[in-house]
Amino acid sequence: MIDLKHGERYPEVLSVNLDLRKAISKKYGFKIENIIPNNGSNGSLLTIFSSIFTITNKKPSVILDVPNYFRTVHHLITFKYHIIPVKSDKDFSFPTRNYVDKMINSKPDLVILTTPNNPTGKTIPDKDLIKVLDKLPNKSIAVIDRTLTNTKSKISTNLLLKKYNAKNVVVLHSFSKTYGLSHERIGFAVTSNIKLADFLKQFVVLGLNVHAMKSAINVMKKSSLLKNKIKNIIKSHKILTKFSQETGIKYYPSCSDYALLKLPNNLNSVEVCNFMKKREISMMGGHEFDKIQGLNKKYIRIYIAEPKRLKRFIALLRKLNLNILK
Repeated sequence: MIDLKHGERYPEVLSVNLDLRKAISKKYGFKIENIIPNNGSNGSLLTIFSSIFTITNKKPSVILDVPNYFRTVHHLITFKYHIIPVKSDKDFSFPTRNYVDKMINSKPDLVILTTPNNPTGKTIPDKDLIKVLDKLPNKSIAVIDRTLTNTKSKISTNLLLKKYNAKNVVVLHSFSKTYGLSHERIGFAVTSNIKLADFLKQFVVLGLNVHAMKSAINVMKKSSLLKNKIKNIIKSHKILTKFSQETGIKYYPSCSDYALLKLPNNLNSVEVCNFMKKREISMMGGHEFDKIQGLNKKYIRIYIAEPKRLKRFIALLRKLNLNILK
């Protein structure tokens, strides 16, 4: 076959892209025409956020629970969306009733559902996710961000897409957290119908890194990666639970890669982050989140999927504040 449409090695890029979509379709059962590979979930978010401007003659609107993924919020602010934040419940669980009420009243262009949540690691229970999607306004697009690892059983993406094939639903998956390919910047979105897929494909970057796509194809064959990741998160959860009980530092139980800690009165996120940075440990403090998120200097977000790294952080936190020892 001679390709007179593309020059250089674009045929290889397009061929491997097709191979990746075939591999994803075979593993998860998605329709191949509804699969949209991208530069990780961040790439998918940027694709979706930029696309909305072509279908609305007003300032686009979005609803999401807060706190939420800091890059999602940053991108929405940069794109000048009208953001409708719904504050999470006291324990950072998903505010289902308030969220649904505001969504019905505002009829936003985008409905963001991040599960597990980043930074809290909390999941949206299946029954609550379904309550939102059942009430999804006809012209709204629901974006379900499933980037992070989930240690709980959940309704499959395939079942969700089939159940809501008459609505506009797009689910984001990434190879970064689950499969350890964050350095490759590869992930994909999958839509509930071909019309939505064809619309979004217009805004995807031209071609993805061939090596990254090949790595994603190969890594999907390694089922042990996800099992080990879940084991590590559960182990870290137990470590943090014990630490919280011993010290009084508030740990909000996480089911995923990240967790929130609430610091005691004599500590704040600025000094903790600076102290840890000098010891080659980085994290996000509440002071780094946009004000719309509702976090402050009493909170820190930490990565918990590597127990060994977590133990070192805990040891240093004890050293920073010996008064929390009992």
